[in-house]
Amino acid sequence: MTRRAREMRTPFLVVSLAAATPAHAEPWQSELILYGLLPSVEGRVGVGEIESEVEVGLSDILDKLQTGAMVTWVGTRGRWMVVADGVFANLGTTTRSESGLVRADVDLDVRIFEGDVGYGLNDQFQLFVGARFVDLGAEMELRVGDQERRAEGGESWVDPVLGLRFTAAGGERWLFRAHVDAGGFGVGSNLRLNASASALYRLTPRVRLGAGYRMVNVDYEQGSGRDRFLFDARIQGPMIGATYTF
Repeated sequence: MTRRAREMRTPFLVVSLAAATPAHAEPWQSELILYGLLPSVEGRVGVGEIESEVEVGLSDILDKLQTGAMVTWVGTRGRWMVVADGVFANLGTTTRSESGLVRADVDLDVRIFEGDVGYGLNDQFQLFVGARFVDLGAEMELRVGDQERRAEGGESWVDPVLGLRFTAAGGERWLFRAHVDAGGFGVGSNLRLNASASALYRLTPRVRLGAGYRMVNVDYEQGSGRDRFLFDARIQGPMIGATYTF
């Protein structure tokens, strides 16, 4: 089995092992969450010897985001929790120097799969561990005056994840959630930080609508020369979504 295949299996093995947890009296409860993020992106991307600053604000993210989908499944039984999360996005952006002589076009393909296992410390706090598989691809075109250089590349890696979730009810219809985790620690990326907070309103016994804010910071660099790949960026912005419980 190749290294890439082993990396892709890791998050799913985490979920499979959690599902084998000894049975409890109560049945599993599941949540399917569909959500969207309207992010600003700021940082650096490099492929080979070409490197560019990337800065996309909220005002033009809808023009830059070419495709995107985000879905999460959460299963709970007693104090145990299992989470599977997937993010798919394609982002294209163009940056120019103040003089206009230097132009960089960057296309990013992002695929993230995560599997977590958590345990409730009490009714509000859940500690979790897991693995996050990240697959990034980038195509870059750098123009300086009449000269043009192109490069493309990508990297895949797995980050261990350690985090904490907070959940609190606000009356009969409101639910508040917060999430913070850290990953990488030099195993995959140098460091990855992820934090979010959201409020959900119950429309029906099974459906909730929510809104919140999320921040993700990724610091990854691997290789040198033509084999170099750099992604050091912060992605943050408001998010909206819907949750279906079954």
